[in-house]
Amino acid sequence: GLMLDNNDVAGLEAAKHAWLTGDHWQKLRHAMEDMFVLDDWFETMVAQNVVMDGLVYPLFFERFIEEISKEGMSSMLMLSGFMNDWYAETVRWTDALIKVTANESENNKMLLSGWSEKWIERLTAALLPLGDIAFFEKGDEVVNECKQILLSRLNKQGLKIK
Repeated sequence: GLMLDNNDVAGLEAAKHAWLTGDHWQKLRHAMEDMFVLDDWFETMVAQNVVMDGLVYPLFFERFIEEISKEGMSSMLMLSGFMNDWYAETVRWTDALIKVTANESENNKMLLSGWSEKWIERLTAALLPLGDIAFFEKGDEVVNECKQILLSRLNKQGLKIK
């Protein structure tokens, strides 16, 4: 952020203010804060590393970057390229972890499915206002497309999510 703003903190201050007070950020901020205080470390891992990453990365580092690249901001594609590489590696790890854990027992499968469903619904709702800003009239469509991809991915690993 500082590099984009020539080391001026004004952009970071504006982003912080938007995060703390902007209506469109509050559901996501609230969900993040709730993740910080979960009792079960594995639910935290599912919420953050599986669900949050599974929605946020495709939404912003694939679809949004693709959209703004069409508008002449192709440098953002280059600046965020490492994020897609990192995400692809992370997905392989989290998919394997979910698959192995779910296959250990029916109780594990049901618990993981419940946590995933809970956080998918909550984070999808939290991302809809941001999708509306980033993708204008097709925000709901793009967010729900990312949700369906995540649901499909998790169901392939043995979870039972609607």
